[in-house]
Amino acid sequence: MNAVANGQEKASVAMIKILENIKRFDKESHDKKLYVGAN
Repeated sequence: MNAVANGQEKASVAMIKILENIKRFDKESHDKKLYVGAN
């Protein structure tokens, strides 16, 4: 994220990386039943 602030990385590339990480963590949370409503 600091690379974006320093202008070393385009915001669109950074956004893609952020969304990929959100998707990865969301899948892991779901697989491990670490989400709201999990029993």
